[in-house]
Amino acid sequence: MTGKFIGVLGLSADPAHSGHVAVSKLAYEQLGFDEIWWVITPMQPWKQGQTATPFYHRYAMAELVAAPHHQWLQVHDFEAALAVEREPIRSYTMLRALTATYAGDHFAFLMGSDNWQYFHQWERMVPLVVLILGGHSSDFAATAAARNFPGQRVGRLTAGRAGEWCALDALNITASSTAIRQAIARGHTAPELSPEVAANIPRWGLYKP
Repeated sequence: MTGKFIGVLGLSADPAHSGHVAVSKLAYEQLGFDEIWWVITPMQPWKQGQTATPFYHRYAMAELVAAPHHQWLQVHDFEAALAVEREPIRSYTMLRALTATYAGDHFAFLMGSDNWQYFHQWERMVPLVVLILGGHSSDFAATAAARNFPGQRVGRLTAGRAGEWCALDALNITASSTAIRQAIARGHTAPELSPEVAANIPRWGLYKP
């Protein structure tokens, strides 16, 4: 039982990039987490039927990006280990298993404000951090989700208080995996990629037009 307070960020990591590191570091520094965990998803529930980059490539890219920050940032395949082939794992299912497996630790779930609409029936299992990312509305307080979400909005989370949630301003972080894939498919470079990931993408034959 370590008693750590851990922020969990679910990622497709397709590809992982500097924006993922920046938003993770922001949460780590401002919200008092002991660690941030990237949990790489095998398949997102709202992307069923779409062709995806193989999990092992996405996981490898995430590990390359996270490696220089290993003191506070870890990459996990916890969700993939739960998955049944071609069946997505919902976030609350992953978190329920995670909190049971690491019962001595406390967790909070980090999510982008673009996915806020999917959490209107969120189960109060762990505290929640909504990352208001660049490219999305800065008037977050006016959204229906922010007004009606079933929980107490706070300025800073307390480990173990599942009914708490907060919003974290990350509007200056604008990197996008979708934009990176599109740029590479057009033959352009993507400065948001680490040199190691940029070198492996053509080696693995990813993101071809």
